[in-house]
Amino acid sequence: MPLSNIPDADYIILAGTNVAECQPTMMPYLLEAKKKGATIVCIDPRQTLTSKVADIQVRLRPGFDSVFVNGLLHVILAENLQDKEFIEQRTTGMKELERVVQDYPPERVEELTGVLAAVTRTIARGFAQAKRGIVLTARGIEQQINGVENTLNYINLALITGKVGKKGCGFGSITGQANGQGGREHGQKADQLPGYRSIEDPEAREYVANIWGVSEKEIPRKGVSAYELFQKIEQGKIKGLLLFGSNPIVSSPNSALIRRALEKLELFVVVDLFQTETAQYAEWLLPSASFLETEGTLTNLEGRVFHRPMALPLPGECKTDIEIMCELAEHLGKGAYFKYETVEEIFDELCLASKGGKADYSAMNYTKLKERKGLFWPCTDEGDAGIELMFTDGFYHPDKKAVIKPIEPKYPAEPTTMEYPYVLTTGRLGNHYLSGSQTRRTMALNKKAPVPLAEIHPWLAKKIGLKLHEQIKLSSRRGSILLHVKITESIHPRVIFVPFHWGDELSINQLTIDQLDPTSRMPEFKLCAVQVEAQNTR
Repeated sequence: MPLSNIPDADYIILAGTNVAECQPTMMPYLLEAKKKGATIVCIDPRQTLTSKVADIQVRLRPGFDSVFVNGLLHVILAENLQDKEFIEQRTTGMKELERVVQDYPPERVEELTGVLAAVTRTIARGFAQAKRGIVLTARGIEQQINGVENTLNYINLALITGKVGKKGCGFGSITGQANGQGGREHGQKADQLPGYRSIEDPEAREYVANIWGVSEKEIPRKGVSAYELFQKIEQGKIKGLLLFGSNPIVSSPNSALIRRALEKLELFVVVDLFQTETAQYAEWLLPSASFLETEGTLTNLEGRVFHRPMALPLPGECKTDIEIMCELAEHLGKGAYFKYETVEEIFDELCLASKGGKADYSAMNYTKLKERKGLFWPCTDEGDAGIELMFTDGFYHPDKKAVIKPIEPKYPAEPTTMEYPYVLTTGRLGNHYLSGSQTRRTMALNKKAPVPLAEIHPWLAKKIGLKLHEQIKLSSRRGSILLHVKITESIHPRVIFVPFHWGDELSINQLTIDQLDPTSRMPEFKLCAVQVEAQNTR
């Protein structure tokens, strides 16, 4: 779905996303939609810059996302607001969904979540009756042990109301990094080949092996997720690590395990712009080129691929990541497979390797990318710019029908208890980016947010007896941290929000839980059980 579709929507639901701070370039589209009369709903435990633009905010406690969506689905079906023609002709699985959501009337949802039954009914009716509607989700609902199910349930909402494959309609997942989508399409996950193909698919393995000029047997089998990789290092099953542009000791959950793992490595090489908290553990730190000093492509959340030219020359003896990998391959005796004269040759190989996959780049090339200022995937016809609006005629199943996935909501990995009665959730600030290794070195940005502030509700501040100038001590089953406080009514009373852009003793990921979603293997960053104490540090 192109972003240009957003202003055409009459009703927009934003779930677990703070667009205004995390993806600010999207805000003009939302503001244009609002200007044209669209209703915007923001579902978030905090009041954010994004929720201030919304017409309705649902301050939902983390972990209850699918409960709330089941309430929306219940109202739509009970009041006969679903798109029956779309459901019958273009979906399967509706009967089972009807059975599941009948147990979630708005009154029960209110008991479980605190969201008023009238609010659930208002949103359900508004979205279902709108001519055009869009659902956008992000890390707030995804970074949970039930993240895949939460996402599928929001897709159910779009499907049963027929708001897919039409102008001003659709479901979209807002990615957290500029080229996060492009990396996955290239096969940068341990279970994928280029084009979103499964690395276990025999036909895909054979095809890609032929492109690469290797035997199919030389392609490894499915690997593990990023966090599980560090678990294997800690267990002694992996001895060496080559790390490009990542700072996992800050960005991974339960960071004590990451620290233990890095200390066990026999060889640890980091390629980065800076000596990050993670790079301090490396035997070798190789200077990396920034995005301004390299050429390549970028794929945004629309599925639109852009050419990105080199803007600055490489400084000193610095090398691009590609040059480092090619030289390493040469030293390892595999240089024959990495004989690239230009970056464009690598992209051409990717286009060929992705042919036949969901993210099919096969008809793309640098000339078309530059002339058309971006192409959408799948792009299989030499004469077009790819498919901007997907699912207009069918879905990626043999019968061309979308599969409705009924969701029975499950508990978080770590429910609150008498000992740990509150929920910690983590996220981003507009002034910082990811692990902060760049933005904490930028004086103007760091001045605006020099340390993380724990956001707590006035009710909680009073309950723990917090006094002026005191800090709080947050403790989970994995560790403790002292933090300065921001007392605000803009957060759920039983939730504490802490941004994750800092390392060392200020890293909130010392406390977060390392449980993973069984399908996506995404860690549950968005909720763990904590206790809170007032601390006089003077």
